[in-house]
Amino acid sequence: MQSQGIQQISPPRPVGVSAAEIIGYTEDLLMQILIHLPIKSLGRFRCVSKNWNSLITHHLPPRTHPPCGLLLLVVSDELLEEEENGNYDLDPEGYEYLTLGTNRTTAPFSSIHLDDGMYIVHSTNGMLLFRNYNVYYGEYCVYSPITKQKTILPPLDNVLLNICLAYDPLVSAVDYKVIGLRKIEESYRHSLFEIVIYSSQTGLWSVSNTRLTTRLCRGYLRPVYLNGTVYWVDSYCHSGICFDIEGEQFKDFLPPVVGYGCIAESRGHLYWVVKKKLGQESDDARSGMGFDVYEEMGTEELWSLKYRIDVSPIVETRYDYQDLEFLFVVGEENEDDSYAVLDNCGIILSYNFKKKSFKEEFSDHCMSDHTYLYTEVLAFH
Repeated sequence: MQSQGIQQISPPRPVGVSAAEIIGYTEDLLMQILIHLPIKSLGRFRCVSKNWNSLITHHLPPRTHPPCGLLLLVVSDELLEEEENGNYDLDPEGYEYLTLGTNRTTAPFSSIHLDDGMYIVHSTNGMLLFRNYNVYYGEYCVYSPITKQKTILPPLDNVLLNICLAYDPLVSAVDYKVIGLRKIEESYRHSLFEIVIYSSQTGLWSVSNTRLTTRLCRGYLRPVYLNGTVYWVDSYCHSGICFDIEGEQFKDFLPPVVGYGCIAESRGHLYWVVKKKLGQESDDARSGMGFDVYEEMGTEELWSLKYRIDVSPIVETRYDYQDLEFLFVVGEENEDDSYAVLDNCGIILSYNFKKKSFKEEFSDHCMSDHTYLYTEVLAFH
């Protein structure tokens, strides 16, 4: 007797129902498709239905190593000349997006331009914080480039010394806070600071009950937000402060070494970067031209030297060491692909830590003070 194979027959599709409709209402299958889509597509697909919006906003797992890029405020030679002559009333066309890294994907957007006078003051996890410099105390706006959603924050009655956008999609896909640092008293040796907090849940500003008295500073550098904490560093005084948002508590923050530097964050790691002085000898007897990158090891008081960047090869051929500035650390899923971003008078360079190689990423003029790292995370508000 000849054996016959068993043929599996799929159940008949309901009359009048397409394959796309079946996928659309099968959540497990839909999730497997959505996790592979570009961020920009996910932003559009939220509009398909309430069910899709809920899946993408609340149930889609965040990507552990999303692509990164730079937002560059590109200006013409004429505008640069105006700035050098003391005219800061500039109105560039907007921010251009520059893709970075070894696994470069299609840019989620080409450029950003809001109203005149609006400049980015902070970027974190796919969300941007703008300030309108045409308003005396500063009008602030939270913006998602993917969803094009914009929220104008209530006006403030005092000038902020510094401001930071606190948003973590691993905690909430929709909620965020804006943390403002302002100086309320100043003496010869010390300053008194307080924190103001805007919450997206209430839509209001509030003043924290916690205040901090610390040594006089010339102005804190660009803040960093990481794991519920905001870090500020005053490299002139070689000191810093950090603020725990949940507990509303200040803590001292001491850099690992004395020297002019900056603070950076990438993929959940905190870094302190110091630029070596000319003629300063290092432990490995290099020329002394470069940057030392320290990684925080679990507490703000324990650091380890993670990377050393020797810039002597490019300084000898093209760039001026005095003009080289460190901007960002970008950690990749494969650590061998991790890199740093440097600036030399508006020219953007990347440096691969493993290969110890430099690459010129952008050769037109941009304003380094207005360059921000953008992580392609689908942010909602």
